[in-house]
Amino acid sequence: MNTLEVPPIGCDKCDGYGNLITPQGAMECECKRRANTVMRLIAANIPPMYREKSLETFKTNTKAREKVFELAKKYIEDYTANQRGLLFWGKCGTGKSHLAVAILKALIHKGYTGLFYNTITLLDAIRATYDSSDESATWDLIDRVCDTDILVLDDLGAEKTSGWVNERLYAIVNKRYENRKTTIVTTNRDIPELKEQIGDRIYSRLVEMCFSIPFEGKDYRIEMMKSGEKLP
Repeated sequence: MNTLEVPPIGCDKCDGYGNLITPQGAMECECKRRANTVMRLIAANIPPMYREKSLETFKTNTKAREKVFELAKKYIEDYTANQRGLLFWGKCGTGKSHLAVAILKALIHKGYTGLFYNTITLLDAIRATYDSSDESATWDLIDRVCDTDILVLDDLGAEKTSGWVNERLYAIVNKRYENRKTTIVTTNRDIPELKEQIGDRIYSRLVEMCFSIPFEGKDYRIEMMKSGEKLP
C-alpha cells in the first residue's frame, strides 16, 4: 500500500488503550505495537515509489544480486543498536536503494526509528529552512537527521560540490559518527570517485562507520524495460 494509515489502538485482548496486564506487570499489546510501527514508518520519510520495497520484492536472478540479498538478510537478523552501517556502491539500477529501504523498514519493524533522505533532497530541505521565520528550523531538521537510529542517505555523490554542501554533509556524518549511529549510504560512484567528491574528512568517517558493499551487474531497471517486465 502506498498510503499508510495508523491502525486503531485497543482490541479485545487489551484494556482498550493498548496495555496488557500480566502477572509480570503491564505489557504493550500487539495492537499498540502495530500502531507504533506504522507511525515510525510514516515518520521515516520513505518516498511512495519505495514504500513497497522489501526483501521479498528484491529479485535474486543473478549471483551478484543473490550475494547482496544474503548480506542484507544477515545484517537485519544480526542487527543491534549502534551497529556499523553499510556503504552500497555501484552503477545505477543495481538495487542499492531497494535494499537500503528494505533494511530500513525491517529495522523499523524491530522497534528502531529511521529516516530516508536522498542527499540532494536533504540539502534542499536544509536550504529551505533558511527562509523560514523560525530560526530553529534548520537545527531541528539536522538534529532529526542526526539523532534517528538508522539513516539512509541515498545517492551520495550526486550533489554539486561546494563549501556549504561539504560543511552540511560533514556536520551530519560527523555527529552520527560521534554518536555511533547506524548510517546506510548508497552511491552510484566508485570508491575513488566518491572520495574525491566528498573529501577526505567525510570519506574517512564513512569508511570507519560502514561496511563497504559493491553492487555489480547491469542496470536492472533498463533490463526490465527491455524485457517488458513490470518493475516490482
